[in-house]
Amino acid sequence: MALTLPNRSKAYFQAWNHSVTEVEALHAPGSTLCFSDGTEIAQTEPGVFREALQTRWDAGQRSVLAAEEVFVSAKGNICFTLVDSALPAPPAEDPALDSPGEVLHSPCCFELEFDPDGGVVAVSEYSLLDEAASPELAGWVARYFDCWNQHDPEAMQNVHAAESFIYLSDEVQYGPSSEDVVRGWEQTWVAAEAPRTSLRLFARAGGKRVIALRSEKGPRPNCEVLDFDDAGLCTSYIFADAERLLHRLATAIQFGAPQEVLQLVRRGLPLLADVELEVDGALLPGGTWLDLAMQLKRHLTPNSWP
Repeated sequence: MALTLPNRSKAYFQAWNHSVTEVEALHAPGSTLCFSDGTEIAQTEPGVFREALQTRWDAGQRSVLAAEEVFVSAKGNICFTLVDSALPAPPAEDPALDSPGEVLHSPCCFELEFDPDGGVVAVSEYSLLDEAASPELAGWVARYFDCWNQHDPEAMQNVHAAESFIYLSDEVQYGPSSEDVVRGWEQTWVAAEAPRTSLRLFARAGGKRVIALRSEKGPRPNCEVLDFDDAGLCTSYIFADAERLLHRLATAIQFGAPQEVLQLVRRGLPLLADVELEVDGALLPGGTWLDLAMQLKRHLTPNSWP
């Protein structure tokens, strides 16, 4: 069984740690790479991307990236990956010293978008949001989740732009008006839903997109992506599902009872189509998670699916 989006994301960071040529090979023509400081590299023609990235690396701006957790977006072929960025310390001034200093570790988040063939279309890096340096953006996020935690429809409508969307899964979306969004949230709010607290926020210099990761481990996945307009109103909310929960569903599909698969799907796991199931060396036809679950159950235990 291959969960292709998370695997593609991890393969990208493996290439990053190996060579700039391998990174360029994964990018589709016309793709872009945006760093958290606002720098952007565009693949306008062969070789330009490789040279620009190599120049940046030669200037000491190359980190070793280790993917820690992958979140699959409810919108498009996109992964948000929590990454440990390890930047080597500058060389010691005295060459006689044995150690140049400690490696500097910092968390960051990468957004990777893929085309249908698996080529990388766009990569964006987000660093931890400095709330002291960006109090306005941090305030918008705090206000949004305060309203969410109160489950107050009127307050939620007031923090959404007149034209806005929420993407909760591959098949569950609400918009394009703030009224539609509120109706969607009202259908989603349940008593057992964990409040949005203890958030780690990631953003890019000059940008108005914030990636919020919950520090505590709750019953639901903990990656949410918010876009704001100049007035601080939310124009888009995107839910991204943790890979570990996708693996839970994958395991249930292969080894669990049909009822267990249905329970996980009903809890709100995205019904992603970008999944391949291999049985006895042959790939089953694609479809939603539930389609694939039903196919595999029929293959393994005929007549057992209700």
